[in-house]
Amino acid sequence: MRIDQRKREEERKDVLFLNNLPIYRKIASSINVERLYELKKKLTEIRSDDNWNMVDSSTKSKLKQIESNLYYSDEHHGLFYTVREFISNNLFDELKEPLNSPVNEFNESFEYDGVHDEVLDAMTGIVINNSDFEIIYENNIELRVSKDKLLEKLENDAYTKGYEKSIDVIYTKLSNIKGSREWSDYISKRAATFKQITEIHCKMKLN
Repeated sequence: MRIDQRKREEERKDVLFLNNLPIYRKIASSINVERLYELKKKLTEIRSDDNWNMVDSSTKSKLKQIESNLYYSDEHHGLFYTVREFISNNLFDELKEPLNSPVNEFNESFEYDGVHDEVLDAMTGIVINNSDFEIIYENNIELRVSKDKLLEKLENDAYTKGYEKSIDVIYTKLSNIKGSREWSDYISKRAATFKQITEIHCKMKLN
């Protein structure tokens, strides 16, 4: 009886899948991307489809999990977050800003106990927007920092002006980003996301 029940359940799933083949084809087509940031809009479109309620709960759950991982693994937010974290962890000494203390009667400068968020955001934007960015394959990204562009932008940005004096140290450290823990974590998150996408594709092929 248990065998017959499982068989009937599998047959019911097959019928549901075939009856709702257009929405599954749409899912398979939408998640077939090279750049993960493209998925965000497509997943929103899939959920608004009239036949979304007919998608099995397992596939819905997997798509929701992928969507929640995109923020830290895509080429927009994920890349920005990774580079920003690397800069925060590895360029702390170079980006500390001497400030004048209003309570110091001798008007001596002191070192701010951290790096301003505005400086981190500006520095991250400069690195990403002025580097050669290339997706070699889904789990391998090249990010080559240009020293000349970096120097020019540091000099011209209101938040980073003055840091060009440390350009040699800053550039050397930024050149090592691909060997960092932050970059390794980023690539691992991308690999996990693409693995989830592959699993959905395989499931649909089996059905």
